[in-house]
Amino acid sequence: MINYSEYLDRVKGCFLGKTVIGTLGAPYEGVKMPMELKFDPAMIDTMLPNDDLDLQVLWLEVVERKGLDFTSLDLLKAFCENCDYSPGEYAVMRKNYEKGIYPPYSGCFCNDFYIGGMGCPIRSEIWASLSPGNPIQAMRLAGMDGILDHAGESVIAEQFLAALESLAFNGRNPGDVRELISFAAEFIPGESKVYELVKFVLKAAELYGDIKEVLTEILDRYGHLDCTNMLQNIGITVAALLYGEGDIIKTGMLALNCGFDTDCTCATAGAILGILTGAKKLRELYGWDGVKYVLGVRADRRSDLVEDLAEDIAALTLELSRSDRSNVEFEQAPPVALRFFEEEKPLSVIVEYPEELAGAVSGGSKDGAFGRFTGGAFGGFIGGAFGGSSGADASRRSGADKGKYSDADARYYPWGNPAFGRYNDVAVDLIFRNNTEDEMRIIYGLKLPENVELKERKTEARGRRSSGANRSGTNAFAVKFPGENNAGEEQGLVSIKLGPGEEHVEKLVFGMADAVGILWEKNIISCVIKGDVEDVFDFGISGNKIWRVTGPIWATKPATNEELLSGVENYWHLLPQASSEAESVDNVRRFHLNFEAGSYTDHFDPDELFGELPEGPCGGISEGRSGRLRGGISGGFSGEQSVGYSGENPGDGVSFSAASAAIPGSVAQGRGGRGIIARPYKIKTVEVREDSFELSDFSGFKGPCVFYLSQKLYAPSDMTVFAQVGYSSPFKFFVNGELVGERYDTPTWDAENAHFDNIRLKEGENRIVLRLARFNADAKYSLVFSKGLTCSTHYCCFGTRAF
Repeated sequence: MINYSEYLDRVKGCFLGKTVIGTLGAPYEGVKMPMELKFDPAMIDTMLPNDDLDLQVLWLEVVERKGLDFTSLDLLKAFCENCDYSPGEYAVMRKNYEKGIYPPYSGCFCNDFYIGGMGCPIRSEIWASLSPGNPIQAMRLAGMDGILDHAGESVIAEQFLAALESLAFNGRNPGDVRELISFAAEFIPGESKVYELVKFVLKAAELYGDIKEVLTEILDRYGHLDCTNMLQNIGITVAALLYGEGDIIKTGMLALNCGFDTDCTCATAGAILGILTGAKKLRELYGWDGVKYVLGVRADRRSDLVEDLAEDIAALTLELSRSDRSNVEFEQAPPVALRFFEEEKPLSVIVEYPEELAGAVSGGSKDGAFGRFTGGAFGGFIGGAFGGSSGADASRRSGADKGKYSDADARYYPWGNPAFGRYNDVAVDLIFRNNTEDEMRIIYGLKLPENVELKERKTEARGRRSSGANRSGTNAFAVKFPGENNAGEEQGLVSIKLGPGEEHVEKLVFGMADAVGILWEKNIISCVIKGDVEDVFDFGISGNKIWRVTGPIWATKPATNEELLSGVENYWHLLPQASSEAESVDNVRRFHLNFEAGSYTDHFDPDELFGELPEGPCGGISEGRSGRLRGGISGGFSGEQSVGYSGENPGDGVSFSAASAAIPGSVAQGRGGRGIIARPYKIKTVEVREDSFELSDFSGFKGPCVFYLSQKLYAPSDMTVFAQVGYSSPFKFFVNGELVGERYDTPTWDAENAHFDNIRLKEGENRIVLRLARFNADAKYSLVFSKGLTCSTHYCCFGTRAF
């Protein structure tokens, strides 16, 4: 039982701390170093907008309309309709939403860099305030929020903070913080990194007398290149609370001076101490009266006063407490006017992408060279490699294991794979749930885009369901499987009977229509529902991106050819003159143990990659510009051919076509007229599910080399776009034969290493070329087109086509 007046005071304190202390840290976000800033009241004179609060105000409006019956999709819709900015993971979830890929997939698909960010942990206060003293409910609501744009540890981090803040409503004073942190940690999985982190920081704070020493330990164990990565920032927040002695300003300055995601660490610490301290005490200490918040989103609130916002949250919580959906109880609570929530939908439609077809290649290769990945060229690799390991085991494979597994298993999707292509279908579970107390009969059909066809359909029991549900399939779709695609028309009708509270699951498999050449990234399917309920529910599947891969291309160092090797005892005369015995050994061992990537050499003009590339021995050394691969040497390498891979198979979210042309040894014109023998390279067509990829996805070749990726990109109209390129090795980026940009450094990969502006795309076919060089064990890249340079919406309106 919670005293309502005390609760209201704590909610006001929570959002005062969130707003004021968040403003303290906002100007320094991204400073990844310890600082020694001193507090100045001017730092909090003017409140600043902060996404930490923005999205919580949107969530409040959703719960005001729907009560506790809201869904994760309701939250995502509110974001996409009312928020214009899209940094990092927000851009990813917005793009997924645009493609009809909803939570939890919106948080993990195409989100390999930001998936561990702070975007969702900073939104925990609203769920704690709606669940005072009820950490289980707070965590459940926080989990529904976190999966919008994250997965795994970041969602756990939001749940930890929600539990901590919920428990803080029962705290007596700010001195309870250590006990609260320790207690809250027991609500999250003990095997999680967040649990380990919290326990680690609690112990470190006992050992060290200064927060900077603890910061050193946190970064040594959890440090990340992204200033918004979650683990290091949760560690900083916990440390600041432990060293802040319950003083909200001191705590905020400690978090600020640790650097990194300072607006988030400060705001969260401020909110927690605000709950423990209460607004009345904060006003007495600091004169925080009439504080206003500034929003960066569109929201219809009665004022911009923090106190009014807190009163609205408290009134909503009080009303929710009077329903059978909440376990929160208040004493001495005033009457509140009943709010009118949106009526609960009588029928829920849920989409899941089941694990069993996650990335699996279905139906075989269309031209038969690889067949299914479970046979043919891969020789049953999938079954043998895993030996029946479970999905949970697969999800825990380390990054070091990437590239060892074939396409069907290399990149494990915790909830399934929402992408399809020419060689892999996608499974969709369409779940109908009756939310009423009456029996319901519905009829549904599907409207498919022209490049998608429905290949399979069956039903499955899940939870409670009607005995009259279509178990046998006798009312199956009136379409052919596989067969003609009725683009834009309702495909057949299925009749379903649902009892009160029961579910019916339609297990569907979609694939690419044979007659369609362009594979579009966005593919919206409309489920048209008639009968006792009439509705239309749209969902989507993502289309793979088709690339032509030419490579690997490499050379020896020093440059050599058959002519230079003929009539001599050995190749030692080609090695550079050494100034010492050690340098001589270096030269020989490098010749034996390494390759030359040729990162500055243009082996092809971009346009050449879209035509017939040179094959077979041409004889002699080619003419032309330095470094250009133009042909082969007759009899080179004793007839050696590039016939596939040895050792580990490539994979990781990439599907391979059958047409892989093998090209014998090639020659380039080197410096001083010497021909450089480049080893055999292959030409293959691959499909990539996500925006990022590694060169090991395409080839099992080890060593420095160059790959060319060429793509026929189809745009719906003439467009001016921006591009974000992630890279860890040198690249050149061409659009329609023009060099857009190039980089020659080797940074750690992130999703936005390089930005390029004002790229002109024409309606129809555009030619995209990436020239990629690998120096070390592997190289990772990504390419995204967006509407602006940064914090902008990503485009998903393009299609790609095989050559």
